[in-house]
Formats: sequence, C-alpha cells, structure tokens
Amino acid sequence: TSDEVVLHRNQASCVEMAKLTGKNLAFQTGMRLTCILFILAGNGMLSMSMYLKYANQESHAFLEKHVPALRELFIFAPLVTLIFSLVIVSLGIFGYVIAARKIRFLLIIYFSILLVAWIAELGVGFTAFGFRSNLKHILDTQLADVWNKSAPPLYSDRMEIQFLFACCGFKTMDDNPGPDCRAEFKRPCFTAVEGRVGYLADAAGIVMIVTAGLELFALIFSLGLCIGLGQDSGKDAPPTEQTELLR
Repeated sequence: TSDEVVLHRNQASCVEMAKLTGKNLAFQTGMRLTCILFILAGNGMLSMSMYLKYANQESHAFLEKHVPALRELFIFAPLVTLIFSLVIVSLGIFGYVIAARKIRFLLIIYFSILLVAWIAELGVGFTAFGFRSNLKHILDTQLADVWNKSAPPLYSDRMEIQFLFACCGFKTMDDNPGPDCRAEFKRPCFTAVEGRVGYLADAAGIVMIVTAGLELFALIFSLGLCIGLGQDSGKDAPPTEQTELLR
C-alpha cells in the first residue's frame, strides 16, 4: 500500500541521516582535537621564537655581523616563528568554536585560511632545510674569510670565535688556532659553529613541517565536516518519529 511505501522510505531516510550524522560527529571531534593540538603547538612555537631571539645572543650577534649569509636566519627566524605561533593559536581557537557551532559558511572561510597557512608553513620548513644543506658552503667561504683575516699578533676575531663557541682551531684543533686555546675546548670552531647554527635551522624546519602535518589533518576534518553539513542541509526528511529520535 501507499502507507507502507511511505514508511519504508522514511525508515531508509532515517538510516541514511544516522550514517551522515555519525560521519559529521567524527569529523567534528577530529577537528576539535586538532584545534586543541594547534593551541599547544602554537605555544611551543612561541617559546621557540623567544629562544631563537634571546639565547646565545653574543655568539649570534658576532655571526650576524661577520657572516652576512647568516644575518637573515638570526633576524627572520624568530620573527617568522612568532608570527606562525600567533596564527596557529588563532586558528586553533577559531576552529574549535566553528567545529562546536557547525556553521558551514565559517567552515569554508576557516578551510581557506588554513590552506594558505599550510602552504606557507611548508614553504618555510623546506626553506630552512635548504638553508641547512647550504650551511657548510657558507662557513667554508665567509666564516673562513673572517678566520684567515684575523691577523697577528692579536688574532681578535679568532679569539672571539674560540671563546664564544668554546672551540679551538678552524677545521681541526690544529688548524691555525688563536693564542687562547683552552684545555677544555675539545672541538674545532667550524664544527662548533655548524652545530649551533645547524641546530637552529633544523629545529625551525622540523617544527614547521610537524605543524604543517597537524594542519593537514585539520584540513581533512574541516573539509569533511563542511561537506557533511552541506549534505545534511540538503536532506529533506519527513518529520517522522524515527527522525526525531535520531536528532
């Protein structure tokens, strides 16, 4: 009969809506968890930007003055990390509120902003790794030039490098060392400088790539929730008792 056909259609519609609601809930939960991780990651990046800015200031100031290719790293790395930390925290708060409210229009805006931030963060991360791969060449030319031009009898720049980085000699411990090689200095200055600067570049690159990975999950969850809400609003299920119970 016609009543049985209508009842069958209503039951099928209820099942379909239940599946759709379950998917939306999964995407919503995933997005909210990712946004919480955003807030934690943003605070971590903020701490890192402070470390890049204020840790080892004397040695960084020396390299910034004498090695032009490192100047951008010490100037822009703390600033870029600070900017991204604020962006990530803001996206975390904004995304959590949107996921809770399930406003599709704002989800589209959030997804667009997040996509731009993801692309930018990947770019910064790979740039940091590219800088790291070029670091040896920079030190072999510009830092070596500073070392070789430090003339006797004072050897001022050599002594300052050895003091700031607790090292002795350039490529090896016996490679034209300054007059003040202390017994506790156990590594050449090339290795010491490369290790410290390389650590900063590696840390910045890893943080950016890891955060971009979190953003990729947020992109997937926000897109899934946005599509699900669009499908949900397109369903015109009759107001049956079963539909009301599922809601």
